[in-house]
Amino acid sequence: RKCSITTPGPNDDGRDYDWKGAIKVDTIPELNRFMIVDEALDGTVTAMFRGAECHGWITRYDPDTSKITVKFRPDEAHKKVDSTDYDMGDSTEVGVGSAKKGHVAGAAERPRVRTAAEITAEKNKVKSYGVAYIHCAGCGTGVWDNPCDCFPTQKRKGFFCQECGKKCASGGSACCGKRLSEQAQNQGWARTLGQKYGYFE
Repeated sequence: RKCSITTPGPNDDGRDYDWKGAIKVDTIPELNRFMIVDEALDGTVTAMFRGAECHGWITRYDPDTSKITVKFRPDEAHKKVDSTDYDMGDSTEVGVGSAKKGHVAGAAERPRVRTAAEITAEKNKVKSYGVAYIHCAGCGTGVWDNPCDCFPTQKRKGFFCQECGKKCASGGSACCGKRLSEQAQNQGWARTLGQKYGYFE
């Protein structure tokens, strides 16, 4: 037996998972308050994020801390490069008692755009991971910044080192000990790296 899980993005047709090891939501007392009328959990919640209540979805429950991980739609800066309108959204952990069931009227549909201080904090976090390639090859933008449109438009502004972000003369130029043409693709957006190495505070 398998179940299909579909995320909120418009292009997601669902992914199949084996029932083995699955736990029925109604056997978890802490999640009972999120059950909806037909005794199913649709995953929608409203939680505080970036100083305001936002619509989100429960993606994880930690029985050891009684906290849920809530994922939000991408902010306006990330929405423009996210065809799913979901994948590049940020996540945060909140106590089950502080989240509200469903998408509450009056709450924001998506988080506000990050402040300069929040972007700097993400930059410091990304650099602490120790990964090498954290800049766009087409414009030098750091993966922690509001995303550029080089990838979706396939239009580059020049040749840039993916390790330090410096502009170079051509793809054959060397920087940080390696030719640009030999450098690896940057290692993911800040939220992708956050999922791998730890979510941002």
